[in-house]
Amino acid sequence: MRPEATSRKVLGITQAKAKMYEYGLPVDKHISIPADPQKLFVLTIGLLGDVVSQIAGGEVDEVKLSELQINAAFSASYFDSFEGSKLNSSLDPYTRLLGATAFYLASLPGSAKVLSSRFEDDELFAEGVENLLSWLIEGNYDKDYGGGEGEFSPLLDTCHSSIQKFFIEGQGEEQAAFASDSLRNFAHDHGSPRQLLLADCVAAVVKRKLENSSWYSLPNYTDASRDSWAPMLSGSNSVPELWPAQHLLGKANVFRGDSAVIQMPTSSGKTKSVEIIIRSAFFERGNLAVIIAPFRALCHEIRDELAYAFSDSSADVIELSDALTTDFELNEFFGKKQIVVLTPEKLLYVLRLHPEIGPKIDLAVFDEGHQFDSGTRGITYELLLTTLRSLLPDTCQKVLISAVIKNAPEIGEWLNRNENVVSSTLLAPSSKAVGFVSWEDPLGRVVYVSNTDIDSEEFFVPWVLERKKLPEQKRDKKEHFFPEKEDPQSIAIDLGLKLFPNGGVAIFCGRKESVVKVCQKVANLIRRGALEQTPLSVSDTDEVEKLSNLVSKNIGEKCPTFNASQIGIFSHQGDTPQGIRLAVEHAMRSAKISFVVCTSTLAQGVNLPIRYLIVSGVRQGKDRIKVRDFQNLAGRAGRAGMHTEGTILFSDPKVFDGKNKFRTAWRWEETKQLFDPIQSEPCISNLTSIFHPLQSPDRRSEIAMDALDFAKAYIDDPEAVESWATKISDLHPDIKFERADLSNQIQWRASLISAIESFLVSNWPETEAARSQDFASELAKGTLAYHLADDETRAAILELFILLSDNVSVAIGQLPRVKHFGRTLYGLHDARAISSWLDAHLAELREKESLDELADLIWPLLADIIRNETAKKISKPDLLPHVMTMWINGHSYFEIWNYLTSLGAKLTWGSNFRNLTVQHIVNLCDGAFAFDGTLVIGAIIELVDQQQLDDMDDQNLIERLQLFLKALKYGLPNQTCVSLHEIGFTDRVVVRHLFDALGQLLIEDKQTLKSIFRSNPEGWMSSVTVFPSYFVEKMRGICQL
Repeated sequence: MRPEATSRKVLGITQAKAKMYEYGLPVDKHISIPADPQKLFVLTIGLLGDVVSQIAGGEVDEVKLSELQINAAFSASYFDSFEGSKLNSSLDPYTRLLGATAFYLASLPGSAKVLSSRFEDDELFAEGVENLLSWLIEGNYDKDYGGGEGEFSPLLDTCHSSIQKFFIEGQGEEQAAFASDSLRNFAHDHGSPRQLLLADCVAAVVKRKLENSSWYSLPNYTDASRDSWAPMLSGSNSVPELWPAQHLLGKANVFRGDSAVIQMPTSSGKTKSVEIIIRSAFFERGNLAVIIAPFRALCHEIRDELAYAFSDSSADVIELSDALTTDFELNEFFGKKQIVVLTPEKLLYVLRLHPEIGPKIDLAVFDEGHQFDSGTRGITYELLLTTLRSLLPDTCQKVLISAVIKNAPEIGEWLNRNENVVSSTLLAPSSKAVGFVSWEDPLGRVVYVSNTDIDSEEFFVPWVLERKKLPEQKRDKKEHFFPEKEDPQSIAIDLGLKLFPNGGVAIFCGRKESVVKVCQKVANLIRRGALEQTPLSVSDTDEVEKLSNLVSKNIGEKCPTFNASQIGIFSHQGDTPQGIRLAVEHAMRSAKISFVVCTSTLAQGVNLPIRYLIVSGVRQGKDRIKVRDFQNLAGRAGRAGMHTEGTILFSDPKVFDGKNKFRTAWRWEETKQLFDPIQSEPCISNLTSIFHPLQSPDRRSEIAMDALDFAKAYIDDPEAVESWATKISDLHPDIKFERADLSNQIQWRASLISAIESFLVSNWPETEAARSQDFASELAKGTLAYHLADDETRAAILELFILLSDNVSVAIGQLPRVKHFGRTLYGLHDARAISSWLDAHLAELREKESLDELADLIWPLLADIIRNETAKKISKPDLLPHVMTMWINGHSYFEIWNYLTSLGAKLTWGSNFRNLTVQHIVNLCDGAFAFDGTLVIGAIIELVDQQQLDDMDDQNLIERLQLFLKALKYGLPNQTCVSLHEIGFTDRVVVRHLFDALGQLLIEDKQTLKSIFRSNPEGWMSSVTVFPSYFVEKMRGICQL
């Protein structure tokens, strides 16, 4: 028995009916249904019965079972959609239970969990068999199951108690299996058809539950006994059963310590997988696990999750700040069992200072491990892994995890010297619905297509979009309408405002500026009073008010993102202050808000319960979003365990409506590629881009530039290279190069040379005998760039490394400090500039006591070295020293914006000017000061420290510089505020509030701060209740409540 074309058509009809309710269409607007969806009941129950019989009946034919599970998933989708179609609500309890069972047996435990959360105490007239089945799928084993009736009651009680004993104590699986078989046999002999089906379901689910249970699986997948796992599995943070992707890891011996590259789709159980990997490593192999995540926010999230998971163990979970300074103790890496979470930049810095840590690492986990070609971060990431390959012992387990790595075997061969790849990409944790807006008639519709064949239309939802006249305002010179057919952003807003009552909505924009434009359009709707319903209606209004107040205090009330926040629509992009981003993420996860407008920050490992991803455009500037980034982004829709289905909607009608037109079909083809994993880009090395030609802005024209010639020119005169953009542009007027674009490409190549120089210096041999061309060649051969390259490019890479090594060798002989430059993460040019500046200003540095004085002295050096684009474009650069002082002293982004604009500062744009926005100020402060600036201060500290000064005044100087670095990093004026930020209050407004509440005490260390909070937990909890719940939870954790 299998679903044929007719059955699939009826399923589409059922789904279409459910979607009409989902979009809030009035019933009189629903299209007529050509077939009765209830006719599919017999088939879908039969398909469920087939898989149940195969599993419960004894020996399992895995090949046949695989096909039956696909059919079970079909049944589950039907049961789920039938409830949404509201065709017969009296059947909802039954279809809900059957749907949850079908999802579970189809190896979709997350979707089963969603349906089980809707279970109520409904009477299905099966004498309690339904109660036991719903209790089983729900998985809360310490609860009662609701009881049985009649002759079934003692069998149900025995089954319940034996299963409960096994999952709580890890004992009695044979008794549990026997009890469920006894129940099944009794139902076959004495039960009604419904009781027979449900008892069969119980037996099948019990068998699968026992096989999936952690009590059974973990001892089999590791060398640790059941007794070793018992404390974890009987604790409150236990993992009762493994999900399908986790079984794949077990079968690939990852839980036994084998290194691997792991492809895990979003919401397939990555967090628990990492926990199991760490625990098995600690049981069997070592004490130090290092988790490397590419973003500070992701580090916070991982640290919080692991701290909760390991709260019942002796392991410490430590998150190092991403400030490149020695704000850690070596004992944080040694001694008892430690889990250290940090960014790639921080780990590279730590290893360059203390390479002896490398051989002590027993487990290294690289989360979001596809970062090799992501800008300057990709260079750091590759060089970090190259360094680790030489430092880590052979016994160290290395696990690289990503949702999308097309060339995973090649990455694995390079990183782990094996091709152990665990791919669970075919195990979609939840289903995806894909829809396109079509608007060729007066009323627009949404056409749904197959997510495996985008050209195959499945059903459509009519009359979704209607262009309506907006209320007039005094200054209007023309009529305004919403949504506009030619404006994908306005359509995205309209769709989001229709769908948010059903689950979380994210509008995706390709650029940060587009997020602001969407918020501007929302603000316009608010001003005109054009919104019939807002996300406030399904949000925690108290939380929305607190989030909106935090937005106001950070970026002011003149920003459209503030206006949108007042109705529960929040911005989430790279120029959103970190504290607000973290608070928004927490509020989304807690179902306190339901609507965000975002860029690809959503794809950066952040776990949000999004049901609808509305794509307003697939281009990020001149380029289309990468296939792998889109796949990662799409995976955020329909998080397993929260939704049975995620929906991806494309709001630009030109994509679908133009797919059969010669001039516009390219949009459809471009979008189709995003759904084809074969089209996914491989992970490549950014280092090889130095050999690529220079390109015109439209990427259609290019000219070759010899990398070695460029490197030689850069070595001779780095400043002169910056003028190449003008020369090349003048030499090739036919190509229409843009000087700014060319300058960025040349600067990029210069940054690659700097990274290689820094890498060479940090690995420079101590003895002259070890220094040779072979040294540089061996380093080059260890890079991913060399591993992935063809023979011609490999030869060029070797030549480049040897050329730069020769230059380093000359510099080493000239300057005694050069061997320390490698710890600064700078190339020779910038490191020399910092070193020369230090020689000239060391005496003055010693005299500077305050942060403001240090800022005034160091600013000219920062201005020369900072590469931040916003900083370079401020029309009145003489104002920047005061801006940096304002930043250090805790002034808000809005206050800084107000200062600059009040004095007429703008952003230069070619030969014109643009108005400064608060987003520019966030980018200036978080980019120029907090990132670029702290790199310079870190280099100064390193060069001062390497003089090994014994004078107490000089040691005090280092301490002052370290505080200055943190002040510049966080925009905070003293050690107390810095410590408040680093213990979890990652918003400057919140920190200043707590600092005032502390009586502006200067407190040197974090433990003292925590002790003060723990001494009066109720009072301190009360002090943060004016802020979003993220910060309340942080205080709760610190106070250990």
